[in-house]
Amino acid sequence: MFVLNGDTFLELDYTKMLELHRLRQAEVTIALKPLEETSRYGNIGMMGDRIVRFKEKGDVGPGLISAGIYLLNRSTIEALHLPEVFSFEQDFLAVQYAEMKMYGYVSDTYFIDIGIPEDYERAQTELPQQFKRMALSIV
Repeated sequence: MFVLNGDTFLELDYTKMLELHRLRQAEVTIALKPLEETSRYGNIGMMGDRIVRFKEKGDVGPGLISAGIYLLNRSTIEALHLPEVFSFEQDFLAVQYAEMKMYGYVSDTYFIDIGIPEDYERAQTELPQQFKRMALSIV
């Protein structure tokens, strides 16, 4: 099942992400976006396409960030018996990555996170333009 954050948008090829997930027999696959500055997000380390490290926010410099799109096996989540309220990223991903078959799907496409007022304002003009461009590319 795909799980998406509500405050981010990444132009993503969901079919290719699903293909990687199935090819690797992954339990979790995370859409990753390369950025020149990851301090606002933290970053994710990979070996090949396997996730091997989660770093908290604050590290300065380039890297890969979670774009807020996750592909999970329902059985994986159900087997963990998570509490009713928890942080998906901090209480699940950052804790379980070493124990699970967790992979990253890198997409260097349009990304926006509306978690701060400046980016929310930017999204008001950028997203309609982006959606129009995407619709034209489908035709």
